Amino acid sequence: MPAAELVSENRPFRDRLTIRGLRLFYITALMSIGVLSATGGWILNRAIQKQSSASRVVNISGRQRMLSQRLVKWSLLLADASATPDQFRNWNQSLREDRFAWIRGHRALKYGDPDLGIPPLVSDPALRNLFEEVEPLFGALQHHYNNADRALRSSVFHNAQPPKAELLQLEADYVVLMDAITFRFDEIYASQIESLQ
Repeated sequence: MPAAELVSENRPFRDRLTIRGLRLFYITALMSIGVLSATGGWILNRAIQKQSSASRVVNISGRQRMLSQRLVKWSLLLADASATPDQFRNWNQSLREDRFAWIRGHRALKYGDPDLGIPPLVSDPALRNLFEEVEPLFGALQHHYNNADRALRSSVFHNAQPPKAELLQLEADYVVLMDAITFRFDEIYASQIESLQ
């Protein structure tokens, strides 16, 4: 048999091998693209979830300042002997609602709260130190607000109130530390965003 006939007889076999090879190459390429797309989507989804919780953390941290200021306001108003019973009842109700939100926000920032979408505290030494510093102030203010929440229009309540200057100083010191905590959270999350870019 001449050599030309062998080549032509093997040609369909070689063409089939080439087609199979190309088919395998395309299937592998498509699978690789699918895996890379799924992985990229997963990474993007995780980054979006982190950003979503980051904005909630910074928002709640900043909100703590506003709530502490409102709690001082309600506490001082509750100590006003000239308030009407309706005013007293409304202020006391506002103090209860804000106190609940303030305590829940503090715990969420410190320990995490899945219902609020807040992850556990970031393992950052500076942030942990700030929380250790703010804890005694938080405890003192919480004690005061708990007592104000149980307020009765009696001389016992009015005499048990800490001096106005002391309460205002506690709150001012608390606000300074909460600002530092908020800015630290913001720095941490901003650096996480930069690392994704």
